[in-house]
Order: sequence, then structure tokens, then C-alpha cells
Amino acid sequence: MLFDKNAVHYLLEDLASRLEAVMGLTRALTGRLVLRLTKITGVDISSMDFGGVGI
Repeated sequence: MLFDKNAVHYLLEDLASRLEAVMGLTRALTGRLVLRLTKITGVDISSMDFGGVGI
């Protein structure tokens, strides 16, 4: 449910806004982890699709 973009429409407005903030932070942290991992391993991620994470 937390990864369904439409899930926020089924919840209360206050809870939905908090979940959106948490999901945004999760996406940002995941992006940072991917970048850190690529620096450590030397993997080239320039040709990989990350589904709009913005890396």
C-alpha cells in the first residue's frame, strides 16, 4: 500500500500528506544509497532506468 501512488487518495488528508513526505524521503535516501554504492563498486549506472528517481 505504501508503494501504490494512488493509496494516498484512500486515506485521510493529514495522513496522506505525511505518507507523501515519508515516500519522498525514502526516494531521496534510496537515490543517495544507489549513488554511494556505485562509487564504492565502480558500476556505471548512466544507462540504467530507475523509474523517475532522478539520479
